[in-house]
Amino acid sequence: MKKIEPATIWTSPVLYVEDELPNWEVVELRLGNRCTLQWAKSSEEACDRVRSQKGEFLAILMDIQLSGSALDGIQLTRALRGKEAVDKLPDFARELPRVTCPIFFVTAYGNLYSGPQLTDAGADGWMPKPVDFLKLVTLLSRANVMRTLETLMSPGLEPSRPRPAMRGVGRGGRGGRGEGPPRRTGKRRVSPSNKSHARRKGSKVPQPQPTR
Repeated sequence: MKKIEPATIWTSPVLYVEDELPNWEVVELRLGNRCTLQWAKSSEEACDRVRSQKGEFLAILMDIQLSGSALDGIQLTRALRGKEAVDKLPDFARELPRVTCPIFFVTAYGNLYSGPQLTDAGADGWMPKPVDFLKLVTLLSRANVMRTLETLMSPGLEPSRPRPAMRGVGRGGRGGRGEGPPRRTGKRRVSPSNKSHARRKGSKVPQPQPTR
């Protein structure tokens, strides 16, 4: 019987910047049924992927030690966040699209770097190898929820109109200045119950005037 693979549940692609094939194969095996994965083996390939995708990713998983690359993972992250001086970057890493998605370092050398050093580069967090995929899936699922909310609240959607203020509950408060119930004008009508009440107190009840 043919195995039926579950459909992808994250609509935006995830970019994995990793120079070693075995590490890529593990991530592809564990995440390939949840989203579209893109692989970049070097910093230059990563920049090409970012340009072709216009920086629109669900998240970027970044290895720090990129063997044979002009930039390591920290330098590349700084370039993607626009934090690296242009004159320090190779030509392929200049004028990149703005990348606002979460970037997570995935590295076996995380203990060699301080937390502030990684976050100052523009990363949203890091995790050691071997990867805890339960934690990684949780992070990516959260990123997917945030991206969905941003899409729903985008300026292209017409905002709902504000409800009109209720009378008597506006700035002036209940019965305050500028608000409150409208004043009644003209003669007061006397209801049957008011007539009975007036008779009990001995007061005169207004009688209708004859028509001439």
